[in-house]
Amino acid sequence: MSISLDGKYLTLGSKDGDICVVEVKKMEISHWSKRLHLGTSIASLEFCPSRNCRVVLTTSNQWGAMVTKLNVPADWKEWQIYLLLLGLFLASAVAFYIFFEKSDSFWNFPVSREQQTRRNIDSFLGDAQSADPNVFGPLDM
Repeated sequence: MSISLDGKYLTLGSKDGDICVVEVKKMEISHWSKRLHLGTSIASLEFCPSRNCRVVLTTSNQWGAMVTKLNVPADWKEWQIYLLLLGLFLASAVAFYIFFEKSDSFWNFPVSREQQTRRNIDSFLGDAQSADPNVFGPLDM
């Protein structure tokens, strides 16, 4: 039996030459290798001495030493999580911008068929070249 340096994995060896790697937090098998030493019992198990290395060294009296690469999922780094969140934020901003530009009825949903979808700004401001002094009509004082 051996524990990884980060404490996440526990390796167990059997009398038949099999090894089993268990994820400690979930208590489920994450790697299983059968017949590494062909029927002889495993004498010793050791994880790779570095923290992120997922390799196990097994020895037996008859077959010597064997190195097994574990197929366990890699851990997420903190910067990878922040990069993923930034990417999702930028993607949602781009999607919002595209939706806003392509949609005529973004703010006034639903639009009837008779209603003009985009209002002309000149209808609010009037004609800028008009010189009519009675634009506001007669004033009563």
